[in-house]
Amino acid sequence: MTTKACLACGESQPLTAFDSWSKECQACLLTLTTTKRQRKRHRAKKHARAGKAKSLRRRGFTLAQYDRCLELQNNCCAICHTDFKLLTALQVHADHDHFTGLPRGVLCGNCNYGLGMFRDNPERLEAAVDYLMAPPAQ
Repeated sequence: MTTKACLACGESQPLTAFDSWSKECQACLLTLTTTKRQRKRHRAKKHARAGKAKSLRRRGFTLAQYDRCLELQNNCCAICHTDFKLLTALQVHADHDHFTGLPRGVLCGNCNYGLGMFRDNPERLEAAVDYLMAPPAQ
């Protein structure tokens, strides 16, 4: 039986322990690819977190403030209480006051867009509530 030395572990093993193209035995190859995959995921999370921090800074938030808001809001939208676990990261918005630039909280996309459509104007929002509460026109 012909053997081949694995470059990773150095052991001589039968050719059946190798893929035809690999210089590592199948056991070592599995370990190497798993380790590479884990490192790649870790780097992706690290870069995503750095990107999130940069995005938050533009809205007046620090990453610590954002995390604190999520904690205080029980990881839910401050307005409609939608659980953020049900949403993608792109559907979670750091809300800030457009006049002062100060952070207000974390909202789901729908609530954030809704406030934006009303131009953060409480009078418009109250008028919308009055409209919704009025009996239907006949």
